[in-house]
Amino acid sequence: MKSGSAATTDCRVADGYGEPQSIDGVVAFDEPVPPDEGVYVLCAATVDSTGAASTDSAGYAVMQIDNTAPTIDIELVVRSAVGEDAHVEPLFSPPELSSFDVKFGPRAQTDCSAPDGYFIFRRVPILIPAEQRPAVVCVIGEDEAGNRGRPHEFVVL
Repeated sequence: MKSGSAATTDCRVADGYGEPQSIDGVVAFDEPVPPDEGVYVLCAATVDSTGAASTDSAGYAVMQIDNTAPTIDIELVVRSAVGEDAHVEPLFSPPELSSFDVKFGPRAQTDCSAPDGYFIFRRVPILIPAEQRPAVVCVIGEDEAGNRGRPHEFVVL
């Protein structure tokens, strides 16, 4: 196996392949993925009778390392009429906004920067009864790599 930048690594080139190891009778490779952000290719090749990588039919997988929290603004959709309950939900925008943690409550008592009270948004609109408005809705976006962004605060009138 070998890994490297997707822009410069050719799985068909034998140079760079690591030596296989036997762990409890199973052939294994210990090839770390680079920790730096970027797009990488992970190459796998069979081993010929001399122990060299046979790359004629090498396989590969592409992996993206993402250590950066989402920076795009979250959009909140509010569906309501004057005097009626509000249905609110954040808009997904994969891969940057693939999951959300939310909390909501009375305007004077809800602090979006406080970590307590958040729960996973399960794609079911949040119901805010008319008599509980104005209310604050706090939303934290998470990307597909699990990086959490900053809390966003919305006032629902």
